[in-house]
Amino acid sequence: RPFNINRDIRIVPLWMKKSPVPAGYKPVYLDTTFAFGSGMHATTQMMAKLIYVKKKSLDSFLDIGTGSGILALIAWAYGCRDVWALDIDPISIKTAAVNCGLNKCAPEYLKAVKFERFKAKKQFDFVAANLLTEDLIRLQDKLIASVKPGGFLAVSGIYFENYPLLREKFRSPDLVCETVVKKKKWYAVLFRRIS
Repeated sequence: RPFNINRDIRIVPLWMKKSPVPAGYKPVYLDTTFAFGSGMHATTQMMAKLIYVKKKSLDSFLDIGTGSGILALIAWAYGCRDVWALDIDPISIKTAAVNCGLNKCAPEYLKAVKFERFKAKKQFDFVAANLLTEDLIRLQDKLIASVKPGGFLAVSGIYFENYPLLREKFRSPDLVCETVVKKKKWYAVLFRRIS
C-alpha cells in the first residue's frame, strides 16, 4: 500500500498509481518487482530521513547501490536536477530506469557499474551509500573523495553489531559526524566533509 516515508514524500506502488495522494505530499511511484528498495526496510527509511534533513543542500546527488532508484527519486522530488545513480546489478538499473520514467526523473547518470570503477569528473553535494558495512569500509576513501568540501555523506546498511567498527574505521580528519539514526537493529550515519 502507499505509505509516507517522509513528512512530505509518499511512496506509491506502481499498481496503485491512480490512488489519491494526500495534500502536502509529493508522490514517488515505484515498481520494485526486480530490485531492492521498496522503502519498507529500515535502512532505506533512515536514508530517506537523512536526505530530508539536507533537502536544501541537494544541488547534486550521487546514489551508490541505487536498487529500485528510490533514494535518487526522493532527491529528485526535493528538486535536485543533477542526480547520478549506479548499481552493480544490471536488472536493478533497468528497474531504476523504469521508475525514473514513472516519475519524470531524468538522471544525469544511471548505469550498472562497480563503484570502484565509477569515474566522475566532479564531486557531489550529497552522496548516499546504502551498502553492507564491509563495503562501506572498503570503499571509504573513494566515498569521501566523492563528496564536495562542505557536502554530505550518508551511509547505511550498518547492522548494530557492526556499528562500532564502522565508526572506528570512518575516523577521518576530513569528516565530521552530524547525525546518527537507529531503527530496529540498523544504523545510518550522516557525515559532513570539512576539507
